[in-house]
Amino acid sequence: MSNTNDVVDVTIAIESPATDSASFSNLLLVVPGPANAGTEEMPTVAVIQSAKDLTVFGYNSDDAAYKAAAVAFNQDMKPDKVYVIERKVALESNETIADCLDRAMSVNEWYGFALVTYTTAADIEAAAKWAENNSKLFGYTYTAGNNPLDISSYNNTFGFFAGDLKSGEISDGNMYANIAFMAKCFSYDPGSESWDLKTLRGVTASNLTTTKVETLKTSNINFYRTIANKDVTQEGKVGSGEWIDVIRFKEWLINKIQIEVFNYMVKNPKVSYNDAGITGIQNVIQSVLAGAQGTGIDTDRYDENGVVEKGYEVTVPKSANVSATDKKNRKLAGVTFVARLAGAIHETQIKGTLVY
Repeated sequence: MSNTNDVVDVTIAIESPATDSASFSNLLLVVPGPANAGTEEMPTVAVIQSAKDLTVFGYNSDDAAYKAAAVAFNQDMKPDKVYVIERKVALESNETIADCLDRAMSVNEWYGFALVTYTTAADIEAAAKWAENNSKLFGYTYTAGNNPLDISSYNNTFGFFAGDLKSGEISDGNMYANIAFMAKCFSYDPGSESWDLKTLRGVTASNLTTTKVETLKTSNINFYRTIANKDVTQEGKVGSGEWIDVIRFKEWLINKIQIEVFNYMVKNPKVSYNDAGITGIQNVIQSVLAGAQGTGIDTDRYDENGVVEKGYEVTVPKSANVSATDKKNRKLAGVTFVARLAGAIHETQIKGTLVY
């Protein structure tokens, strides 16, 4: 046996980075409980890979939960999995939407959510408020009448109108068009997608008048119609008028920066409070922003004078300019960045002239 340990003692530690359980591509369905007993007890949050996976909990193909899940998995870029939580009933009363969603946070691996069969204005409003407070995305569908809730002040809620059909018959796809919408668009990485001009499988296009289209657009309500013989979504906005893809990208970016900066601070025995330590944190943020260039963040560009306009810029304070109080408290403030959104083209205006 070698005795080199007596002279050179080597120990190697393997540091594992903090893992990020948050996802911005998964969908949660809030559903009523099954009418029949299943062969398995439903967990607080079930994870399914097809609608048929619900049958072990007592659901069948006639249940709303099954139909809603089938709409999600019917999309051409179907999700790998869908999360499902049962809204509990006690003394013939439903638990509050907020309480149900708080329980769902025990598995924080989903971003968007939808209510299945719970269509009252009170439930929709409760879900919208919860989404706003918890940085999740909530979507709902209505197929007749007026929008059930004024969502003009909400950044994390979208409405989808899926009525006015030529046949007059509302299919499962139209009933759960919001679910099809999220299942389709969550298949793209945050920042790489637009929610406008997407085709949804199983959803029938609405037969909308010009007046109806303008009403929906003014209210920032999404809809599905036929343009040039192609059925496509229109708008892609949340209630406040912001683009859904911008909201999703923003919340993904916040989470990504938090995780990467945290990992940097954990893996180093100490991040010194000097220019080198501050620059280290700056470099981590710049790395995240660079990775998002070309999708959510615009690439560098040049003005008419050939001067580069960077897609992002991170600013940090000099150690010498940080107050003694902040240094004593070991808190770094004054770190900021500006990033230019890549945006998306939804409409094109072209003017031409024919000449001899």
